[in-house]
Amino acid sequence: MRHLSPTSMADLLGALGHHDRLRILLALDEGELDVSTLSSSLRLSQPRTSQHLRLLAAHGLVSSHREGRRVFYRLVEPELLAWLEVGGRFVHDP
Repeated sequence: MRHLSPTSMADLLGALGHHDRLRILLALDEGELDVSTLSSSLRLSQPRTSQHLRLLAAHGLVSSHREGRRVFYRLVEPELLAWLEVGGRFVHDP
């Protein structure tokens, strides 16, 4: 297992710390999607969706490929969602 420094882990958690980015990751659990489909299904603007996807890609959480004018994204490690589910056990909604 790769060792992450506390700073690296905090950066990763920061990338996961926005509800729209979590919604994007959950949507990608269904499979590869293009930006237009993601933004439409999540009711986000395409620029906002692209911005979130760039940050997720910079942290190695999603990857992309282009088909013509469309850019498709997928989860790099689908196990990430299982990890998030475990973390969710510590969340107590009011």
